[in-house]
Amino acid sequence: MLLEVVVLVILIVVIIQSILLYSLGMHRGTVNEGVTAGTVVPSVKLETMDNKSVRLPHIIQDNHYNIICVVSPNCKHCKKIIPLLEEQAQNYSVSIGLLFFGNQQQEVHHYINSNNIKLDAYLVSMHEVRRRLNISTYPFILVINRQGVIMNNGKLHPRDIATWFSQAKSA
Repeated sequence: MLLEVVVLVILIVVIIQSILLYSLGMHRGTVNEGVTAGTVVPSVKLETMDNKSVRLPHIIQDNHYNIICVVSPNCKHCKKIIPLLEEQAQNYSVSIGLLFFGNQQQEVHHYINSNNIKLDAYLVSMHEVRRRLNISTYPFILVINRQGVIMNNGKLHPRDIATWFSQAKSA
C-alpha cells in the first residue's frame, strides 16, 4: 500500500513538473524557433477583427517593409511591447501586423479598444503558428522585406525594439 502511494506521488510530481516546463517554454522559446531567414513567408490562415479570412502573404505590403508580431492579450510582455511598436511605427515607414494567438476574438477586441491600438490585428490559431511558422512562444517578431521574404525573426523584448526596426529598415 505504501509503495502504491509513493508511486502515485512521484507520478503527480512528474506531471506537475512537465506542465511547468511546458508553460515556461511557451514564454522562453527555443533556439531554433521561427522560419529560417531567407524563406518566403508561408501561407498562414488568419482572421481579421471583422471575421474575414485572409492569409499571411496577403497582408504583406510591397511598398513598405513589414513587421509581424505574434502576441497574446494575456501576456504581460506583449502588453509592454505593443505600445512601443506603435510608437516606432510612427518614426519609420513600416507595416506592422499583430497576430494574436488563439480564438478569443472578444478578448482581443476588448484589449485593442481599451488600449486604443491602431495597428492591424489578426487572430491566428496556435496550431497554424506552430505548424507553418515554427513559433511556440510570444512575443515573437518576423521582419519581412517588400518581396515577402523573412529577413530575420526571434523572441521580442522591449529593450530590443529599436534594433529590430533598424534591421527591418535595411530589409
